[in-house]
Order: sequence, then structure tokens, then C-alpha cells
Amino acid sequence: MHVCFQIGLSEEQHLTAVNFGILASLVTRLLVLLFSAALLERFWWVMIVFAAFLLYSGCKMLLYPGAYTSRTSTSSSSSNMVCYCE
Repeated sequence: MHVCFQIGLSEEQHLTAVNFGILASLVTRLLVLLFSAALLERFWWVMIVFAAFLLYSGCKMLLYPGAYTSRTSTSSSSSNMVCYCE
């Protein structure tokens, strides 16, 4: 059962809520993208840090293939990124 129906929204209100959520998501992503572009233009050295992390991750995956694919998580709060960074 959808959350919108659990809180008593009608079909029309449900559609409005979904459309508003999609629009808010797009606006938020646009703002984050513009803010990130402005930061990267001002602090160009951050790209070097990100590139180093990508190279490190790629080399680690190349040298240890399958090392992080067999992990199973019983906790819903644990993510693959947490397992990868350990």
C-alpha cells in the first residue's frame, strides 16, 4: 500500500504529490550540479583528489577481482560503499 493512500490522499492529490516530488527532485539536482560546477571551477585541485580516488579504486578492483562481490549484508543500513571502503 502506498504511503499517500495510508495518509488519506485522494487519487488527484496523490498525482499532485508525485508530480511535485519529481519537479522538486529535478530542481534540486540542477542546483547541486550548478553548485558543484562552480566549486570545481574555483577549487580546481579537487578534481585531482577525485581522480586519485578513482585511480585507486580502479587499481584495487583490477588487482583484486571479485573481492567485494561475495559479501552479503544482513543489515539494511550497510551499503556496498561501506563494504568497499573497509
